[in-house]
Amino acid sequence: MKKYLSLILVIFATAHVYSQNLELSGQVQAYNVNGGEKVYYTQPGKKFDKKKFVLCDAKKNFNFKMSLATIRKDHIAILVFATDTTQQSDDEDACAQQINVGEIASASEFSKQKSIKLRTDLLLDWNCTASPYYDAKEEGKDKFVGNYHFESNDTIRYVEIENMFFIYHAKLSAMTKDFMTEESGSWSYDSDKKVLTFYLREQMNERFGLVISTRRQFHFNVEETPEGILFKSESGVLKKL
Repeated sequence: MKKYLSLILVIFATAHVYSQNLELSGQVQAYNVNGGEKVYYTQPGKKFDKKKFVLCDAKKNFNFKMSLATIRKDHIAILVFATDTTQQSDDEDACAQQINVGEIASASEFSKQKSIKLRTDLLLDWNCTASPYYDAKEEGKDKFVGNYHFESNDTIRYVEIENMFFIYHAKLSAMTKDFMTEESGSWSYDSDKKVLTFYLREQMNERFGLVISTRRQFHFNVEETPEGILFKSESGVLKKL
């Protein structure tokens, strides 16, 4: 009787371990995705297997699930997601996204969770699209280039806006509810209206490889004084460092 009881307990414990999953869900965004496509996944350096995929529904939503035990047992550090199986999975310029599943599976943030459920979008053309070159200096707007301290509600953004391509990047003082730690996007300055604008495009967590597409804008009225540039906004307090 004890033998059978021990066997039942082993089976139950094994089933419980394998029921613990990493679950990722969000939207797929890519130039060749309209909804209903397959998104394939593999490990860096390995070929894509047409049998390993998640479905993108008509609204471009996806759900991915993998056993945490499998990730740990097979020492899976990174999964690469793409719609084109002919791409090189270790090409940094490929239309693909890497998610650090090994880091997620071992993260202390999720140690008390039976299963890890995270939101992330798959922005598959994020790193592989071309754009015309834009330069703030050529437009006489480089005086805004630099680092900023932006406090809005309970969040502090440590902002850097760049000359090349009018790039906006910010580190957040605390993780969001979706575990995001940084933001990226662009910026512009309207010389006639004297308004500086930050355009938020994505929030991300580089450690985990998670990215969420977002659309948000912050507008600042600009006043130039002998002491420097002042920014006034209902969005929060912005100071150039």
